[in-house]
Amino acid sequence: MRRTLAIALVALGLLAAACEPAPSGGTINMFTPDSKLVVRDLFVFSTAKGIDTPARSFIVKNVGSKNLVVSDITISGAQASSFRLASGQARSFTLAPGDSRGVSVVFRPSPTVFGKHTASLFVHSSDASQPADEMFLRGLNARDYENSMEPSRPLIVDTVGYETNVGSNLAKDETVNAGEEVRVAYWRRANTGQPVQLFPLARYSSRTIGTTGTTSWYDFGSSTLHQLYAFAGCGSGCDPMAPEEDGGENQKLLPVPTNSNTGFAPSGAFGLALFASGETMFSDDGKNDAPGTNSNTHNFRVWPMRDMAGNLVPNAFLVGVDLGLNTTTNPTKNWDYQDFMYVLSNARPA
Repeated sequence: MRRTLAIALVALGLLAAACEPAPSGGTINMFTPDSKLVVRDLFVFSTAKGIDTPARSFIVKNVGSKNLVVSDITISGAQASSFRLASGQARSFTLAPGDSRGVSVVFRPSPTVFGKHTASLFVHSSDASQPADEMFLRGLNARDYENSMEPSRPLIVDTVGYETNVGSNLAKDETVNAGEEVRVAYWRRANTGQPVQLFPLARYSSRTIGTTGTTSWYDFGSSTLHQLYAFAGCGSGCDPMAPEEDGGENQKLLPVPTNSNTGFAPSGAFGLALFASGETMFSDDGKNDAPGTNSNTHNFRVWPMRDMAGNLVPNAFLVGVDLGLNTTTNPTKNWDYQDFMYVLSNARPA
């Protein structure tokens, strides 16, 4: 009888252990390199013609006081097959309190499936409050480089995840607003304790060998330009028109600028300026005159930012630039306003 009772107690103990939930602990936090897009947990990729591009990494950190056990990393969603973990990327690991680890992802769309690609990456862990933390994957596969093969302004915005209506037409009438466009020439810092950020969202302009796209800001009433950064071309000896040459930091989302610091701290009202194709263009139309004219060309269009739920994001804007002061000085001008695109944050209209 005693032996039978002991066996029964052992069996009950094993059953109870099997029914207990998996051990919990640690607190997960994920950090995307694309945080200056303002909308949280976005991880953005782009290519053209399905050409392979390098892996990108985000950070998983344990900000809790116990070990964080990552049991799996999965990708699901509409175009999950377009994204995958980089070769050699561990799917499970343990992080001690305060430790972090990079997770590398590659974008590999089918060469014939163009446009927007979306999916969600989940990091499954022992954090009981968020056992499957989500990162939003966004990718854009352009048909080819330049001209009509480039993605449109609304496709760029939609791919990243913004719900802003930026208009779908190529209106040559610059007096007509595009979608939710707001006419803003100057801004001020919204939070004076933090810098304004002007983060590159996209660049789809002519491919070049040398550096171009000098991006600056200037004080209201001043002619002095404060350079922030530019964008590298494909470099000496390259053929910028080669079939698989994107022209350096060009023909892509999130082009990497020559200076990683995209912030600045104006003391008063400020405007934006861009030098490209031999011309300087300003957010103030009154400064945009083709040589020998008073054209006041509308080279910058500005839209309020809406997040993935369609909510307005305070003090944040999308900025699109169309090169060319007029069709005489720039015969390729096409009013697409995606030659250069930026995310402007911590700014309010002056």
